[in-house]
Amino acid sequence: MCSRPAEIGGADMSSRCKTSLRIWQLTVAVCVCAATGDALLAAGYPQARGQRPGTLAAHFQTRPDSPFAAVQANYQAGGYPCAPQASCAPSTPYTAPETPPQPLSNTAPPAAPQYNFSNAPSGLVPSARTVAANGGYIDPAIVETQLRFRYDSAYGFNRADRAEYFYSTWTVFGGKTPPRDMGPNDNIDAQFFKLYYEQLVMDDVSLFIEAPIILNNPSGVPGPGPNTSGFGDLNAGFKWALWETDTTILTFQLKNYIAVGDPDKWLTSGHASIEPGLLFLTQPADRWTIEAELKDWIPIQGGVNPRNGRDFAGNVLSYGIGAAYAVVDNSSLSVAPVAEFVGWSVLDGQKTDYASSGRLIGPVDASGDTIVNGKFGVRIGFGQDACDPCKQRDSIYIGYGRALTGERWYQDILRAEYRMFF
Repeated sequence: MCSRPAEIGGADMSSRCKTSLRIWQLTVAVCVCAATGDALLAAGYPQARGQRPGTLAAHFQTRPDSPFAAVQANYQAGGYPCAPQASCAPSTPYTAPETPPQPLSNTAPPAAPQYNFSNAPSGLVPSARTVAANGGYIDPAIVETQLRFRYDSAYGFNRADRAEYFYSTWTVFGGKTPPRDMGPNDNIDAQFFKLYYEQLVMDDVSLFIEAPIILNNPSGVPGPGPNTSGFGDLNAGFKWALWETDTTILTFQLKNYIAVGDPDKWLTSGHASIEPGLLFLTQPADRWTIEAELKDWIPIQGGVNPRNGRDFAGNVLSYGIGAAYAVVDNSSLSVAPVAEFVGWSVLDGQKTDYASSGRLIGPVDASGDTIVNGKFGVRIGFGQDACDPCKQRDSIYIGYGRALTGERWYQDILRAEYRMFF
């Protein structure tokens, strides 16, 4: 199916032709118009978003009324700060004009126009970055410059030092025995305030950093302890889009945790760690998005149980999948309910355990513990993106999560965040 001449090219080419492919940093698009017999083949090596790439193209024409003439006019004119702005609404299919039969002639047909793609905008073929990442708990696969403010309120941590994933073990504290009122506690409520910034440094690579402030309120065994607050562990790393088409993106992420929080106030895991992972995003149908992740958290020099010399910290495998459906989706507003399921499997390490009466038992093996949470919320997008009128620049997410298994990090969690793309 072909579009009207004014709509061929840029962001519209891929959505009409369904033949664009983007692998690493190479973009390839092919569009064939059955109504006119035209074909356009383009390959580009795009630069960062908003800049012009170098592009090679070949055009094959059998009729003079080529709808690709508009592409030539637009690209030769130049001056685009970003991709041509296609209409968000479905457009009327192109219909070849009705012309009376022409008698045979020895006159050569008009020469096909010569295209100059040197000034083609970076949006010649769109990528999955124009697809919204609607998830609230699964890390987004989108590689883009963005700023995010996030608030979490988690209730009912009962084995908070499990594998030293969230907190340093409260029976070790790096070899020190904590005061009685700072010791193990089987019921912690905590609040997390996190600031995240990601910067696109190449078309497929970004760097990020996240800084949290943590507030803890212990209220369980052996009794209410003092509330604590302060800076938690920093995390920083990079994202690399490995494979990308116009509706799908697969990204590698490496996150590094830097222990800067105070372990005596339960503000840290007490050690450094790294977390490699794969992030996935696809749009299988109009208004639908599916996201997934698979990550491995690897501790470095965690706490050691002084009773048996075994490591308290251990590998934790995390995974998740989620789906969103945009019930409202236009150029100025989108509303998408989101359902996500996130799990953790502890591969090794220990945890502080308690009897059913609340009596402290002490460190026990945590390997094999599996935790699954259900997360449900809504993402609301607003503020039109300057380079993609079909995409919102800003969004907010509000959601609720609950442990679905007997083992848990926390019982309930509330999340609210504001995210802005640049």
